[in-house]
Amino acid sequence: MVVERGRALAVALAMSAPGCGGGGRAESPAPPPEAAPAPAEPTLIVARQPRDRFRSFSFGPEPAVPGAERIRVEEPQLPDASGAPRWHTVVTSLDDAGAPRWRVDLPQWGQTTVGERVVAVHGERSLVIIDVATGAATEHPHDAPHPWPRAVVVGDRVVAASATGDGAGVIAGYDRGVRRWSRPLPVEHGGDLAIVDDLVFVQTQGGVLYALALDTGEPRWDLSLGDDLQLRADGARLRVATDDEVLEVDPRGVPPPIERAVITGEVGTVACGEVGAVVVAAGDTRTRPDASGAFAITVEARGELRVWIPGSVAQDASIALTGRGHYEVGALFADLCDYD
Repeated sequence: MVVERGRALAVALAMSAPGCGGGGRAESPAPPPEAAPAPAEPTLIVARQPRDRFRSFSFGPEPAVPGAERIRVEEPQLPDASGAPRWHTVVTSLDDAGAPRWRVDLPQWGQTTVGERVVAVHGERSLVIIDVATGAATEHPHDAPHPWPRAVVVGDRVVAASATGDGAGVIAGYDRGVRRWSRPLPVEHGGDLAIVDDLVFVQTQGGVLYALALDTGEPRWDLSLGDDLQLRADGARLRVATDDEVLEVDPRGVPPPIERAVITGEVGTVACGEVGAVVVAAGDTRTRPDASGAFAITVEARGELRVWIPGSVAQDASIALTGRGHYEVGALFADLCDYD
């Protein structure tokens, strides 16, 4: 009888199990877990603060650089070999007692930027980088004849720039006194440079903010803000002052997608014709230059594009459109002569 009761209990339990008869209810299988949403890309501009364009603006004093109080910079006028006065930049490092540790006398005037490890003198003829620990100096002639006002220094890194005099510029990066890279810029620099993390920021006279890789100078992104800009590194963020706003920029952010781009340039010499007879083409888009030869064409912002003058046997230009908002092709020379 004990065995029979055990069998009856086992059958009863089996019949009441889910999915079986005896009143049990079938359960649907659990749904697979939902995939975690992809993390949102950080926003480039994280804050905006309005400002009055009719009032002067400044970010205030630069943050203090450790050890800068021991670097003395003087700009005396000293006689050269002929006895004529010449501006000098004299940089002196002082010890704890205020006595000179080393002294570097440069026979040129320049803007001096003092960093924790190096001092950069952006002179009229060259960039001079001085090691704070030893006073050893390395000199680098400018890539273009017109140096921009000042270099920017972070750690052992120095970034400086110069202008060609025809509307373009060159920017270069240095590490421990050695030049690591140099890149052309399509338009002239507007004044400020800034370094935040692994990016260097440069602004142009047309109000375009460029972000370049600090190690290589490779372009990362650019953003057209349409004003003269002031830049200031602020921890892990970049602060940008336009005519109407002060922006807080996250360097890791992604600029808004650009669907259209503007290509600018100019028509130079026209053989056998006048500027007014020239048509400039970029892909399927065509335009005429103005009386000075300047032109601007709006195109799709992706792919490769040929810019040329139809009917001309002169050179053309090829551009890789990488998502930026502005490209400069420089001068195109038209030859409209009939050689038949």
